[in-house]
Amino acid sequence: MARYAQIESKIWEEFRGYKTDAKLLYIFLFSCAQCKSSGLFKITLGIMISNTGLTEKNIITLLKELKSKITYDYNHSVIFIHGKLKRSIRDISKLKNNKNLLTSVKRDIEINKESILCISKFIQKYRGILKSLIKLPEIKEGDNIPEQPKEPVQLTARSPESKFKPEAIEVLHYLNLKSKKSYREVETNLKWIIKRMKEEATVEDCKIVIDSKIEHWLYDEEQNRYLRPETLFGNKFWGYLGDGKGKITQQTKRDNYLKELDNKEEPKTEVEVPISTEEIVEIRKQKNEFLDTLKKLSAKKDMNTFTGEKK
Repeated sequence: MARYAQIESKIWEEFRGYKTDAKLLYIFLFSCAQCKSSGLFKITLGIMISNTGLTEKNIITLLKELKSKITYDYNHSVIFIHGKLKRSIRDISKLKNNKNLLTSVKRDIEINKESILCISKFIQKYRGILKSLIKLPEIKEGDNIPEQPKEPVQLTARSPESKFKPEAIEVLHYLNLKSKKSYREVETNLKWIIKRMKEEATVEDCKIVIDSKIEHWLYDEEQNRYLRPETLFGNKFWGYLGDGKGKITQQTKRDNYLKELDNKEEPKTEVEVPISTEEIVEIRKQKNEFLDTLKKLSAKKDMNTFTGEKK
């Protein structure tokens, strides 16, 4: 999973005349974590929706608008970004010298070979460069290449659970990020999260449970395997949530208490030191002796002045 992606500044010249949402969708697809150097990768509409904030209907419209730059196979959730491979290497003619990139391209073709639509577009664009470097799959004229759907309603079933899917995907991504795992966006994983959301659990609630169990189970060899949707969002979810919120409350109280201590000024009070009667008498005696000495010195000074003697 890529941590960042480079985007050429001149890309904006190519997008003159395109709508803002079209630019947003393209930049997301070009730089998202799922994107591969070849431009061939799997990504669901749910991920696009949850990351861009666009609606399903808008995304379908925008994909049609971007058809000269993007090919999307709705049947297999596979996408091909036409210019990605070219931008992954400064000089595409030197691709043969980049063994790592060639290996990556081979792998991406193999993984997404079920999408005849995207593979055929990929081969059509890069056949001249790749034909002598790797073995390309053959696309027969009789192969069925699916077209994009005419209406959004044909794309996804409008089940009661569908409205929770984008948020469930967001939670699943958060779990993958925190647990360093790779749970796929399939019904087997999402159904547990959706079930809790139907019981009015929020995305924030789900993240609290994940954080709570990550703290205890991530580095525990026995418990680490339970960092999975089935366990975290199963029947014990609400108990896990209570524990997690309790820890947050305790931590908040501790933080507030420490903050108060930092801001609190220490009281300025005079400290009384106990002293005995004998000590008082001794202090007075020393005081009187000191005064007598001063008187004698003062008288001697006056006498010297009167007689004109100098010391």
